[in-house]
Amino acid sequence: MTWEERWHPLREEWVIVAAHRQDRPWSGETFTHDSGQRPTYAPDCYLCPGNSRAGGAVNSAYSDTFVFGNDFSALLTDTPLVGGLTDGLLRSEPVIRSGRESNYEIGKDTGRFWDAGAANVHWVIVKDDQVEQGITEALSRVRAAGVIVEGNSFLEYVTADVTIMCARSEGGKLKSSARRVLPRIDFLYLSSFEGSAESAKQQFQEFSHSLKLPLDQCAIITRDDIPTLLLPALVPSPQADFQLHCV
Repeated sequence: MTWEERWHPLREEWVIVAAHRQDRPWSGETFTHDSGQRPTYAPDCYLCPGNSRAGGAVNSAYSDTFVFGNDFSALLTDTPLVGGLTDGLLRSEPVIRSGRESNYEIGKDTGRFWDAGAANVHWVIVKDDQVEQGITEALSRVRAAGVIVEGNSFLEYVTADVTIMCARSEGGKLKSSARRVLPRIDFLYLSSFEGSAESAKQQFQEFSHSLKLPLDQCAIITRDDIPTLLLPALVPSPQADFQLHCV
């Protein structure tokens, strides 16, 4: 187990259990104050430039302020998706973080949504058997006419007006959750850092043909098609107002 929210029967509230925190290194040493001159580099120091930290990451050869993530943080983004606990004293529930203070993080999808001007962002953290419950609860918090949902698994429980799946033109690993919802995709957007839109489509066609992917029902588009695709939505008619909000 890594971390999850569990019901505390005595406190009568949900609490976070992070058992993996026991893996943090600690040898129990205590040190007395040393007023002498300290070395500028120590080969066994976790934080010195170029050294390996306890979690296995290697520090850069920094010469100024060095910022790095917590190698043993309480909340992890790669928590394994396993069955939840629903009986007895041990119960787990989907975790939904709503609002900028709860889920904004630079470099993460939640942060990118906020930076793009989202009215609100809801981060849904669920296990395989909690997807329907989690997405239903998150959507119940939405107060907007237009919603963008990022993910794959929710499409097994929600009928979207428009579904766009993104893929690299050269292909790559295809998640099982993405494969399951391919028949429900309206547009497949190909991202390519090099080459033309036509070469991107040809490159992806060669990759997808070997996997026999069910893509007959969806339109394959590139960056050149984005203006045409969005124009009807971004130019409102005199009788209607168009709003875009993200979840």
